[in-house]
Amino acid sequence: MISKKTDLNIPGPMRLVLFGAGQYGQALYRILDREVYQVIGFADNKLAGSTVLGLRVYAAEELAGLNPHAVMFALKGRDRRAEIAAQMKGSGLELIPPPLDAIDIRGAELKLLAKQIKNRNVAGSVAELGVYKGDFALLLAEHFPGRPLYLFDTFTGFPAEDVSLEPSPGSRIIKAGDFADTSFEGVSARFSSCDKVHIIKGRFPETAGCCEQERFCFVSLDADLYQPVYEGLRFFYPRLESGGCILIDDAASPQYPGAGKALRVFCEEENLFPLPLCDVHGSAVLIRGSSEPKHSE
Repeated sequence: MISKKTDLNIPGPMRLVLFGAGQYGQALYRILDREVYQVIGFADNKLAGSTVLGLRVYAAEELAGLNPHAVMFALKGRDRRAEIAAQMKGSGLELIPPPLDAIDIRGAELKLLAKQIKNRNVAGSVAELGVYKGDFALLLAEHFPGRPLYLFDTFTGFPAEDVSLEPSPGSRIIKAGDFADTSFEGVSARFSSCDKVHIIKGRFPETAGCCEQERFCFVSLDADLYQPVYEGLRFFYPRLESGGCILIDDAASPQYPGAGKALRVFCEEENLFPLPLCDVHGSAVLIRGSSEPKHSE
């Protein structure tokens, strides 16, 4: 049975199993209040028998023996949750939704950073590398009205050259052409009424020449892979205005380890310290200080 009940009238923390040991489950584990929830393990149909964040990953049929108060969905997607609900039917265990269903930490962080940039009168344009279908780009246009917005994407999915440079595989098999179910024309149509939006198709940084002389107040890096994220940091960080920032998606992602590696390598080279966010994307933020030189070669 699926329930939205989170108060089961039990003394002390709720003994909880998180069903899903991937990126969403790991983010959820970090966020849950330990005084409310005692996470005793993960469940996962693919990772059963392994260890994640120091906790054992169990098969679904093992959960009843753990005597949890509840099992919490720790994966996204209505279809995937329906499969888990069907699998757990008859187990007698309470299935509850995660609190993250009603929380968008990355979107909230964008709103706060945009407000700070406005209040501090930070000049500059806005950019995103890794646009996909343009959902987050629409938020950028909303929160930075009137500023030039540069949107970079191949619009044909991951280039084979970039996939070949990925570190050891994470929890997801990465293939050339992933995220190809978008198009330059489709994203352009979503911004047809925005005259300051520039949509650039192709592999980055080969497409970066159009804004080499630009200064930026905010950049979203959502390219997932090592090479484009690293090149994005190299290109955009020196062009940030003082007080400007870069939001890096998947910086702590077990699915796309290349993004986190790119951030670590760049920060070691430049002696920078990113601020991690506890969102399901494993995001991080880099803010440019006022004492840094405006350009570094």
